[in-house]
Amino acid sequence: MVVSMRWLSLVRWIVYSGRRRCAPALIAAALIAVFGQLVPAAPTEQGSVSGTVSGTVSGTVTIRKRLTRPAIAATVPSYQRGVGVPLGVSPKGSAIVGGSGSAGDWLAEESARVVVWVESLAGGEPDVAARSPGISASIQQVGRRFWPEVVAIPVGGTVSFPNLDPIFHNVFSLSKPKDFDLGNYPMGSSKQVTFQKPGIVYVNCHLHPNMTATVVVVPGSRFTRLGKDGTFSILGIPQGDYELVLWHRAVGAVRRKLKINEGADLHFNFVLPDVDSSKLTGIGGFD
Repeated sequence: MVVSMRWLSLVRWIVYSGRRRCAPALIAAALIAVFGQLVPAAPTEQGSVSGTVSGTVSGTVTIRKRLTRPAIAATVPSYQRGVGVPLGVSPKGSAIVGGSGSAGDWLAEESARVVVWVESLAGGEPDVAARSPGISASIQQVGRRFWPEVVAIPVGGTVSFPNLDPIFHNVFSLSKPKDFDLGNYPMGSSKQVTFQKPGIVYVNCHLHPNMTATVVVVPGSRFTRLGKDGTFSILGIPQGDYELVLWHRAVGAVRRKLKINEGADLHFNFVLPDVDSSKLTGIGGFD
């Protein structure tokens, strides 16, 4: 392309002018005038962004027998002022179906106590969603029980503890990942706790020894619960080395190592209680 001497002179004047603050903008304008457009940026390489290569982990959990002992009803103390709340009896509209101490479906109950997740072996989770303050769960105090008995949240998640009983309840934990005591509070009140460390947090009530619940604080955001048929599936796992962890309060944590490659679709079968004790990592803990 032939460029006139007039335009070349204009460019030289801009480059060597004393107006240095505006020189870059003037140079750009001159180049556009001379060549019609600036040189376009190099195209972004597709598929090179971390996390775009992912796989799926699925499986089936077979529970052979009841794993949790039925809760024992506590006596009615004087502070309840004659108001007896039978264990496991829920008020109208509550979320309870069956449950320990009742004639519920024990297999469904045990399945509801299982949490499954994948844990990175690289020392950290590859996705920033692992610490999401927007994720929350709720454990009701109803029928002199905590319901549900097990909830799972990622690090940074929050659990609320509403009291739906016409009596006082208390919520506390002495667990290492998170110890707290919310004190006694009446029906209609609710308090909440945010969990900043991964681990197993056991929750109790000072006023009712039979009341227990568990908060599973997962180190990443890739976790799930069992379906009614005992199956699970975790999608979109970035390429890398992981452990698949299955946790049940009465069994502990069962771990299986896995490697995610491009398009991986891995399937695992678990049986509880696991006859291979070498896979157990301690009752109720990650370690």
